[in-house]
Amino acid sequence: MTDSSLADPRLVEIASILQRTLDPNLQRAATQELHDRETVPEFPQLLLQIIAAPTVEYTFRFAAVVFFKNLVKRNWEIVEGEQQKISLADRAAVKAAIVDIMIAVPTQLQLQLSEAVGIIASFDFPANWMELIDQLVNKLSPENYVINNGVLQTAHPIFKRWRSKYRTDDLFSEINFTIDRFCPAYLAIFQETDSRLTAAIASGDAANAKLYMQTMLLMAKIYYSFIIQDLPDFFDQHQSIYWPVFIKYLQPNLSPLLDSDSDEDPSDLDKMQTVVCEIANVFCDKYTEDWKYMGEVVQATWVLLTKTSTARKHDILVSRAMALLTTVVRRPAHRANFEAQDTLAAIVQQIVVPNLTLRESDEDMFEDEPFDFVRADLEGSDADTRRRSAADLVKGLLDQFEVPVRTLCVQWIDSIMAQSAKAGSAKEATRAKDAAVALFMAVATKSQLSSTGVSATDLDAVDFFVKHLLADLQTEQGLLTVAALKYVHMFRQQLTKQQHMEAMPLIARHLTSPSNAVLTWAAVVLDVQLTQIFKPAAGEVAASTLAEIAKHLGAVIMRESTAQLVQEHDRVLRTLLRCLQHGYGDVQAVMTVVMHGLNLAVTNPANPKFHHNAFECISMLVRQVCSGGPRTPANPAAVSQFESFLLPVFQPLITNDVEEFMPYAFQILAQTLSYHAPGAGLPEAYETLLSMLLMPKLWDAQGSVPALVGLVQQYLSKAAAQLVQRNQLQPILGIFQKLLSSRATDAFAFDLLQAIVFHVDASAMSAFRKPLFTMLLTRLSAPGSPANKLKFSLAFTQFLGFYFACAQPSPDVVIDAFNQVQPGVFTQIMTHVVYKNMSHMLGRIPRRIVCIGFTRMLAESSQVPGDLVQPSLVEIIRFAAHLQADVNKSGASAIEAGAEVDMQEADLDELAYKAGYSKLAAAGEKALDPVPQLAGVSGGKYLMTRWPEVAAKYPQQAAAVQATNASDMEVLKQAVEQGLA
Repeated sequence: MTDSSLADPRLVEIASILQRTLDPNLQRAATQELHDRETVPEFPQLLLQIIAAPTVEYTFRFAAVVFFKNLVKRNWEIVEGEQQKISLADRAAVKAAIVDIMIAVPTQLQLQLSEAVGIIASFDFPANWMELIDQLVNKLSPENYVINNGVLQTAHPIFKRWRSKYRTDDLFSEINFTIDRFCPAYLAIFQETDSRLTAAIASGDAANAKLYMQTMLLMAKIYYSFIIQDLPDFFDQHQSIYWPVFIKYLQPNLSPLLDSDSDEDPSDLDKMQTVVCEIANVFCDKYTEDWKYMGEVVQATWVLLTKTSTARKHDILVSRAMALLTTVVRRPAHRANFEAQDTLAAIVQQIVVPNLTLRESDEDMFEDEPFDFVRADLEGSDADTRRRSAADLVKGLLDQFEVPVRTLCVQWIDSIMAQSAKAGSAKEATRAKDAAVALFMAVATKSQLSSTGVSATDLDAVDFFVKHLLADLQTEQGLLTVAALKYVHMFRQQLTKQQHMEAMPLIARHLTSPSNAVLTWAAVVLDVQLTQIFKPAAGEVAASTLAEIAKHLGAVIMRESTAQLVQEHDRVLRTLLRCLQHGYGDVQAVMTVVMHGLNLAVTNPANPKFHHNAFECISMLVRQVCSGGPRTPANPAAVSQFESFLLPVFQPLITNDVEEFMPYAFQILAQTLSYHAPGAGLPEAYETLLSMLLMPKLWDAQGSVPALVGLVQQYLSKAAAQLVQRNQLQPILGIFQKLLSSRATDAFAFDLLQAIVFHVDASAMSAFRKPLFTMLLTRLSAPGSPANKLKFSLAFTQFLGFYFACAQPSPDVVIDAFNQVQPGVFTQIMTHVVYKNMSHMLGRIPRRIVCIGFTRMLAESSQVPGDLVQPSLVEIIRFAAHLQADVNKSGASAIEAGAEVDMQEADLDELAYKAGYSKLAAAGEKALDPVPQLAGVSGGKYLMTRWPEVAAKYPQQAAAVQATNASDMEVLKQAVEQGLA
C-alpha cells in the first residue's frame, strides 16, 4: 500500500483509512473517520503529502485528493461567529505548498487540485493570497510544457470565477491586478506555443503537437475568462497577435496528429475551436466596434460548419459555431452580409437541415441510451445539442428575414416530406420525416416559454399535426412516435381541451412501450396535460382514465429490478404524482409501486429527482386520503394504515443514516403525526422514535435540520405536557442551543423555539426562560457582518413578536425574562435592535405577528418601562401603517412562505425537486400562528381595535403620538378600512 516515504505514522494511518473508503462495505465508517479528523491540526497538510507522494498507490492518492477538495469546499470559508475547522496555520501551509504539488502530480490529480485552488482563491485571492499570481508566473518556462500546463491548469479555475460574477469595482480591480502580473508572461508563452505547435504539426511530431495543443486550449480558456466581463486594454491592444492565431486553429481537419480516435470524445483541437467560437460570440455581442476580425471569423466558422463531421464528439463544437452564427445574423448591422437569397438558401441547406437530421448515433442513442436521449431534449443546454442550435439559427434568420426564410423552410419541409414518402427504407423515411417535423417546429414557433410551450405560431400547428403526426401517435412508430409526442408537448397551447382529451388515451397507451424513450416522453406529455390543460379541482379527467394511466405508470416501476434502472424513471413518478393530485387514490397500488422503487433505490441512491417524486407521492396520498381530495372525503383515522406501512420502513433509514432519504422520512412522519389529536398521547411507535430524534449527532446533517424541526414541532403540538413530564424538554432545548450556535441553522432554531413557547405550559417554561434569553442575547451581541447581524436581529424580532402574542398568562413573562438576565436590558434591546431594524422585515406573516405581539405587549403588560412607551407607540403605528406596502416583498411562494397550499391547484414547479431544497409540498402545513383565535385579523386591524385600550392606559403618550404622527395614523386607518393593513 505504502512504503517508507510515509515515515510519519499519521500518514500511514490516514492512508489506511483512505484504503478502507474504497471498500463499499467499509466506506461509510471510513469516510466518517476522515470527517472526524477535519479539525485536527495539520490534517489538510497530511492529505497534501499523501497526494504528492509518487510512491503511494495512485487510487489512494486519488481518494485523498477528492477528500481534500471536498474538505476545502466545506470548510475554507470563514463563517463569522463559528469555529474555524481549518486553522490559520494550516491555511497558510496549504497555500504555500499547493501550487508546487499541483504542478508535479498526474493530470487527474491536477484537475481535482485545480478545483480546490479555485475554491481557496474564491475566498482568499487577491487580498489574502497576494503572492499566488507571482507563484504561478515564476513557474512558467519556455522549455518545460508539462510544467506550463500544470501552471495554466492551476490558473484556469482561479480566473474562471470571473465569468459568473457581477460587474463591480472589486471585480475589475482583481482582474487588473492579475493582468499586470500574469499577462505579459502569458502573451509570451502564447506566441511561443503557437510557434512550437506549428512546427510540431509540420514535422509530424505527434507527441509534442498534442502537448502544445493542451497548452493552447488552456490559454484560450484563460483568454475567455479575461474578456467575458469587459475588454481590457491589454487584450484590445494585442488583437493582432491573438486573433490570427485563433482563426488559424478554426480550420477544419487542421492535422490528423490532433484528431481524437474516439467518435464520442472531442480532441483538444475540437475543444479549442469550441472556446474560440465562444470568445468570438462575446466579441460579436459586446465588442463589435472594437473587433477587426469579424468577417474572417464568420467565414472560418461557415467553413467549419460545412466541413465538420456529424460524429457526436463534434456536437458541442457545431452547436457553439451555430450559436456564433446566430448572434451575427441577429444583428441588423450585418443584415447585408446575409440577405441574398442564395446565402439564405445555403444556410438552410448546408447548415440547418443537416443538423436537424437524425444521425446513426442518434438512433443508437434512442435504442441504447434512451434516458439520455430524452434528457438531451428536455434538459440539455441550448448550446449543447445540434438540433436546438439549428432551431435557434432558424429563429435568428426569421428575426431579420421573416418572409423569405419562412418560404424557404416551408419548401424544404414539403420536399423532405416527399422524400420520406418515396424513401427506399424505413430508416430513410423516418430520418426524413423527423427532420421535416423538427424544421416545422423551428419555423412555427413564434413565442415560447419552456414551462408552458409555444404560445404563438406562424404556421397552422394543428393542421400539420393532423396531417402528418396523428397516425404516429395512434400506433407505435419508435422515433416518429417520439416526434409526435414532442410536438404535442411543444404545441400544447394550440390544441383545444377536447383535442387533448381525445389524445390522452393514445398517449397513455405508449406508457406500455418497450422503448424507455417512448414511454418517458409519454409520461412527460401526460404530466403537462394533467397540470396545465386539466385542473384537478374541476374533475375534468375521468376516474377510469386516471386509473388506466396510473396502472401503466406503476407497471413501468414494477418491472425494474435494479437501483440504476428504476431511478431513471423520475418522470414516471412525477406523472403518477399528477394522477394523485387529480384524485386517484388506490392506496395499496400506489404504496406498492413507490415502495418497490424506494427499496431498490436505497441500495444505491443516485437520482434525487426520483427520490423526491417518490416521497412526494407518499405525502400526496396521505394528504388526499386523510384530508380529503377532489374525489374523496377526509378520513383522518386512515393515518394509522399509513403508519403501519411506513414506520417499519422509515426507522431503518434513520438508524442506518441514509442521508438521501432521511429529510423526506422526517417530513412524512411529521405529516402523519399531525393527524393525531392533541393531548391524546403519543402512539407507541412515535415514543420509540423520539429518543433517536433527539440524538445531537442526527442534527449534524444540515439537509435534515428543517425536516427534523418540523417533526419536533409536531411532537410538541401533540404531547408537550407528556414531554415535560418525561424530562424530554431539556434535550429539545439542547437541540435549540445547537441550532442557534450556527449561522446556517439559527433560523430553524427560532422555528423550534416558537413551537416550544407556544405549546409548553407557562409554568413548565419558567425554569428555562432565563437560560434561553441569556443564549439569545449572547448571540445577539456576537460580532458579525452588518448583513448577518441584521438577519439575526430580524429573526429575533419576529420571535419576540410571536412570544408577546401568545405568552401566558400575560406578556409580562417575556419582559421578566429579560430582567432576569440583566435589569434594564429590555429597553436597550427594543430601542437599539428591534425598533432600529423592524422596518426591514419582509413577508405578511412575520409582519402581522410582530404587529399583533407588540400591540398586545402595550395593551396588557404592566412592566413596559415608562420611557419605552412613547417610542413603542410611534414605531408600531409606523410599522402597521406601512404593512400594505409589503405584499410579501420576499417573493416567496405560498409553499416557501409557510402558507397552506391547495394541492389541487398547486403549480407543478412547486411540487418539483429543487437542488438543495427537499421540502415536500404535499406535507406542508400552515406556519405556526401564535394567535389562532385571531385568524383573518390583520396586524393593522388588531392595533386599531386595541388602540382605545392602549390610549386609555397611556393617555399622555398616546395623545402626543396622535399629534406628532397624525399622518401615519390616517394612513393606518385608511389601510385598515380597505383591508390592506
